Amino acid sequence: MREDKVEKSIKRAANILLEQYERTGDEDNIINNREKVLGKYGRIFSQNNISSLQLKDFEELLTFKENKHWKGIQRQNKKLRKNFPAIKEKLNILLDESQDIVKRIDNFFEIKGMKKAITTPILLVAYPNSYGVWN
Repeated sequence: MREDKVEKSIKRAANILLEQYERTGDEDNIINNREKVLGKYGRIFSQNNISSLQLKDFEELLTFKENKHWKGIQRQNKKLRKNFPAIKEKLNILLDESQDIVKRIDNFFEIKGMKKAITTPILLVAYPNSYGVWN
């Protein structure tokens, strides 16, 4: 029974990789883009840099053209643009690992238009070894 679950998980992971390959057109892009995105946005969204975060950088992360992984998360741009000062303020809390993750996420979700599809990529780029994307 356990082997069936493992096999299903492997097939699911293979399908995800295949889908990403089909979107990017090049298997090397899967890994290379990951490293580029984490390198660029990991610096931008580090807790130490949030005070200098620009709206342009935030909006870029939400586009597939720039993030190379997540489609459709830019749909809330208009709402989020209006709330950018609150986003910066709440990002400081979201990225504060000394606080409980549930409280940090709940606090971030208070921003109109902010949900897990945007929050989890931010956590991933800031802390790639600790978080994954839930979309």
